[in-house]
Amino acid sequence: MKIETISKTCGENFYIMLRRVDPVPGFLDIALGFRKIMTMDEPLLDIAPPPPPAADPVAVVQAVLERWPAGPVVLLVPHHPSRYGEYDPREDANRVFRGRDGDITQKLITVLHESIHGSGHARRLSRPSLRDYCRGTEAEEDEEALTYFGAHLAAHRLGIQPLDQGDCDQWQNRLVDLDDESRIKKAVHEASRAVDFILNPAA
Repeated sequence: MKIETISKTCGENFYIMLRRVDPVPGFLDIALGFRKIMTMDEPLLDIAPPPPPAADPVAVVQAVLERWPAGPVVLLVPHHPSRYGEYDPREDANRVFRGRDGDITQKLITVLHESIHGSGHARRLSRPSLRDYCRGTEAEEDEEALTYFGAHLAAHRLGIQPLDQGDCDQWQNRLVDLDDESRIKKAVHEASRAVDFILNPAA
């Protein structure tokens, strides 16, 4: 399936359109904006406007992690030359690396990103894309796509960083990489499910 990308701005909302351009009958449209993501006329996810900025973003994220049942543990570890952090499913632990350049917001989004990974652990949502992550299949692409968007969606909902055009551009690229309508829909669904879980694990 070949996909072309079309960017569109409408008032305060912005949308990223992905459209199938191969000969297969029909087409796929996805719009990503402050209000919702849509495939044709089918709403996949409502995105509310962001709340007021968090006065203490670090405390907000810490409170989120403290509500988790039995982890995952966040470990601050020495500088890694190529990444901000990682989630280790064997230890069920997030590793956030010290000493990287970058503002605190990016580091908090990294914590959220790795926590989205952690939501897929067998003790929680038991997500197949996390289970099969290291097997060299499509699972890694699916898992990274949903965790990337999930982290930014969580930051948006917590008042840490509203979704903006740059986030949408990156999400657009991840969707194009998935290259399949069913995988795109599943990634959006699993991202939303993971965010709901990490923000309210007792629900």
